[in-house]
Amino acid sequence: MRPCIVPQQEGMKKLGVGQTPTWPERLTTPPERLKLIQHTSPKMFTADTQLWVERVNHYKQLVPELKSNAIRNVMDMYTQFGGFAAALNDDPVWVMNVVSSYATNTLGIVYDRGLIGTYTDWYSSSDSLHSQHLSLCFFLSKSAVFG
Repeated sequence: MRPCIVPQQEGMKKLGVGQTPTWPERLTTPPERLKLIQHTSPKMFTADTQLWVERVNHYKQLVPELKSNAIRNVMDMYTQFGGFAAALNDDPVWVMNVVSSYATNTLGIVYDRGLIGTYTDWYSSSDSLHSQHLSLCFFLSKSAVFG
């Protein structure tokens, strides 16, 4: 559980209650915490956000059910900043962001966006659809997987 506990860092003035951008602006506003994570930047955050908007629009062409409430639960099994979930914000879908223990721990960034997520070293399932090109593994279900 230690990787999930994110202590307040000194000098981080915009992470406190009442200091973060309001919803839904916080989905696209680069959080101050980016300064604490090596090899990340506000520019990378913004580029990732835009990339996922483009990808989701493309996915909706390929999987029309994404435009409806037929798919309600999705797991982004290799999230970096939560861009996939942010791109689906206006859709009737619930996204669980999963940060791999084999990658940089960016779970705090996911939380700063107002999204949910978890940190794990688990990455296999016979029910998952994996796309190596997109580094994304997600579950799609027409029934309620999580409730």
